[in-house]
Amino acid sequence: MRSMISRSSSRSNGIVVNKFWLHISQDEQLRRFKERQTVAYKQYKITDEDWRNRQKWDAYKLVVNELVTRCSTEYARGRWWRATTRNSPVSRF
Repeated sequence: MRSMISRSSSRSNGIVVNKFWLHISQDEQLRRFKERQTVAYKQYKITDEDWRNRQKWDAYKLVVNELVTRCSTEYARGRWWRATTRNSPVSRF
């Protein structure tokens, strides 16, 4: 019930919902991982789990595509925008 009220309220108020999926390339991820291993104040950001998950890149990519497809329906309201980014501060803006 609540979601129905939100949807109709959003529609009548002219609110447009845009959803963003920001991703980096495998090369950029590898560069960041290596940097995190060598720069002392960034070492806390990298774990063995990160390296294991990196091996699942293709599987994650398929899941992201499915997520965007399933969440881009009339019911979900709003459009997904996908963007590749290299610059963290700019992408957060």
